[in-house]
Amino acid sequence: MSLYNQGDDLYAEGKYREAYGYFLQSYTINVDVTDSMNYLGCCELTLGNYEAALDWFNRLSKLEPTWERPITNIGRVYLMQGRFTEAYDQFKKAIK
Repeated sequence: MSLYNQGDDLYAEGKYREAYGYFLQSYTINVDVTDSMNYLGCCELTLGNYEAALDWFNRLSKLEPTWERPITNIGRVYLMQGRFTEAYDQFKKAIK
């Protein structure tokens, strides 16, 4: 089973810290890079590390500017931070 798939299984089980390690390894060896970056941000978001999550999602958004998922996830970070107007703007951007 790939590192990414192992991380995916752990994430589904709610083991976000453990999943993070697998996604980071997958990202580091350039396998499933964009999906791993997305999950790395999701792990950080779930663990309450909002700035780290934002960093992953912003970097991913620059790599994949037409992929709505990192844009939506930036909105999710903003929601958790209480930045509702900015979250709304990100959700509108993701719809476009």
